[in-house]
Amino acid sequence: MVTDSGLQHAGVSLRLYGYEITDLLDLLEAAIRQATTGDGVRRGQAVTAFILSYRLLHRLRNLKSRPTCRLDLPVFRYIEDYEAWWWRLYREFVHSPGVNHPYGPGGF
Repeated sequence: MVTDSGLQHAGVSLRLYGYEITDLLDLLEAAIRQATTGDGVRRGQAVTAFILSYRLLHRLRNLKSRPTCRLDLPVFRYIEDYEAWWWRLYREFVHSPGVNHPYGPGGF
């Protein structure tokens, strides 16, 4: 699990749509972990969680790249760590037995 202790110690609060980013990412991570261990129905839920978390990561990357962005270094590192974790888990899921991924092994 990606840890947000660096963000907590830095006193950083990053909110999107009124929710803490770290809380959203943790919820999506829990949904992915639970769904990837289940049957076909849960695997469908995992795909949904992957899509939602991918869209959130995409928004965070766009935020990071803005010249007016004032995010602290711990936030950047957290986003990068989460993105690396996401891609690793996504590759494991797509290549696991019984996955009928709607986008194929190439991804989103």
